[in-house]
Amino acid sequence: MAYKLSATLAGHSSDVRGLVSQGSDLLISVSRDKTAKIWKRTGPNEFADDTTLIGHRDYVTAVEIIPPTLSSPNGTIATGSNDKNILLWDPTDPAQPLSTLKGHTSNVCALTASKDGTVLVSGSWDKTAKVWINGQCKHTLKGHEQAVWAVLVLDDGSVLTGSADNLICRWVDGELKQKYQGHTSCVRALVALPDGRFASASNDCT
Repeated sequence: MAYKLSATLAGHSSDVRGLVSQGSDLLISVSRDKTAKIWKRTGPNEFADDTTLIGHRDYVTAVEIIPPTLSSPNGTIATGSNDKNILLWDPTDPAQPLSTLKGHTSNVCALTASKDGTVLVSGSWDKTAKVWINGQCKHTLKGHEQAVWAVLVLDDGSVLTGSADNLICRWVDGELKQKYQGHTSCVRALVALPDGRFASASNDCT
């Protein structure tokens, strides 16, 4: 398939730092303008700036859509910021955040949720990742020597973290189980593969 530009979504007043989608008709973007925006499809090649989420006091640097659960049947939007906080939003009533998750001591730069929506993991410049369940910090993952730029929940419930210390760590129930070496610079992204393996991306051009 040959791709070509189909739409430009203009609305933020500073650089856009994160983007997630829910199906083909909804996008959420976060920006250094301290806001998140919900964009809804209005035509084959058109999206409208539907809602602006205002609540952070500094740059918004991470976003995740948490899948629906019994307690949150509409799912939840999570945003992380340089104000050190994570805000949770009801996508059907986002006028005010549902709650604030506090605990990090520096920029929250990465967010990921489990497929069943019960676990949220955050990564931060404070060199830690945190595992959140029902709005409470269940585990603080300490072991990296630099910022945690990437987080991933695997199907078996274990957590992967990638860091500016060039390492990837695997955690089970809050305990460090394995370190993966190979990158020679900051680990920026992690993704699960269908066969149970995972892939990583780094500033080392690999």
